[in-house]
Amino acid sequence: VVQPLLMIKKMDAGYNIDNNTTINGFTQTTQYFGIDYSKPTHLSESFVLGMQPGIPLLAPPDKYGRSEWLNNAASNGWITKDTSFNLPFLQSNTRVFNARMSLVPYKGIDINLNWKSSYSQKYSEIFKYDALTGKFVHYNPMESGSYSYSDINIFSSSNKIQSNGSSENIRTLTSNTEVYAARFQDNNPYRYNSPYIDPMDQSINAKYFYGYGPLQQDVLVNSFLTTYHGGNAKTSDVSPFSRIPLPNWDITVNGLKDLDFMKKIFNNFSLKNSYTSETTISSYNSDLRYFGGGSITNPNRIDSLSNNFIPYYYIPNVAISESFMPLSIDFTTKNNLNGRMSFKNQRNISLSLIDYLLTENEMFTITAGGGVKLKNVRLPLYADGKPIVLHNDLVISFDFSYSDQTIVNHRLGQKIDVVTGGSIRYTISPKIDYVVNDKFNLSIFYNHNFTSPKVSNSFPITNIAAGIKLNFSLTP
Repeated sequence: VVQPLLMIKKMDAGYNIDNNTTINGFTQTTQYFGIDYSKPTHLSESFVLGMQPGIPLLAPPDKYGRSEWLNNAASNGWITKDTSFNLPFLQSNTRVFNARMSLVPYKGIDINLNWKSSYSQKYSEIFKYDALTGKFVHYNPMESGSYSYSDINIFSSSNKIQSNGSSENIRTLTSNTEVYAARFQDNNPYRYNSPYIDPMDQSINAKYFYGYGPLQQDVLVNSFLTTYHGGNAKTSDVSPFSRIPLPNWDITVNGLKDLDFMKKIFNNFSLKNSYTSETTISSYNSDLRYFGGGSITNPNRIDSLSNNFIPYYYIPNVAISESFMPLSIDFTTKNNLNGRMSFKNQRNISLSLIDYLLTENEMFTITAGGGVKLKNVRLPLYADGKPIVLHNDLVISFDFSYSDQTIVNHRLGQKIDVVTGGSIRYTISPKIDYVVNDKFNLSIFYNHNFTSPKVSNSFPITNIAAGIKLNFSLTP
């Protein structure tokens, strides 16, 4: 009864923040701890102690706070007025979160949970004096960075790819783009109250809006993340950079061997279940064509080639990786028989915003194996009228693996699904090992590998290897 209350055996977490600010053109001198107290205006103690302008300790960077600090620095005379000065103001912000928890709810059950998140941003701008206006001006502000976090995307994994390449997830993604287009339309004060016009054929699509079509970046990225996460497009956050890291897990059950009826049969019996998934925005950059209110929800400039709003950030790629092992069994019996079996589903999904290509790579794998160690094996052979007995250890093992992989390219907006790769593979490997003595080992093996591709430009392949291997040791 008390055990569940004390199940947390170990827990640790870390949140590392690394901030840097480079103020090129700074004209002030330092005296004590980087501050010149002889001047009526000087750097604050908080800046010297590590607080960066426009970068709160726990909140995301504040570009308005950053600009205000630079404007105040210029008003205080801290920035040079040399018009030939062109070195940028630079900032970087990195935030890494990691947490682990080990739970033992009952004896023989171990649960390990892991969370992780990584966010980085680099910022640069030319902040210089304009002699014509007599004011300091912000030129070419540019943000770039990356973002990744642990996630749970298992709820969409049951929607398997069909033989023709179609997928229920793609149909759900299309529906979600309609929901997000409506949400962005409602939140944007610069919206156009007219339906979307496809620039390719000038057809009208009343399910979307001018500026927020099915391939608008903010609409598509959020629809992608929500679809494969299995979330609700009506309530999910519209910012892809504000997702909460979710736990991945590893569960091991070793206590079954201690049950009375199991003790009589097994020396060891364990079950395992594990799940890992990570969502990654490998890079993002300020889109220099953007014009609007300064965030992803209020763009005001239309790209004439797509009839979509130009996003605040340009995101070339979003990827999801996932590995789920629902069951793994490993056992050893009292009579030296051992066995193992595992099932695993793996997915790698990538959304390219360059050519609007969504790639799904799914693989299902079964591995099984076993072996037995025998002594005093009597062979159906005779020598001098007596049966031949193998007095040393004879090990017989068998391994089997099966995998089914499918790779599909979905061309979004064109409703084209093309199977571009994948195969069905299996391997059978029986083996016999016998230690004749401490200098001579004998192995008899057979390996059968078969691959059946899922694309017409490849052909089935079968590899078979069999033989007898003798190992000699010349050491005294």
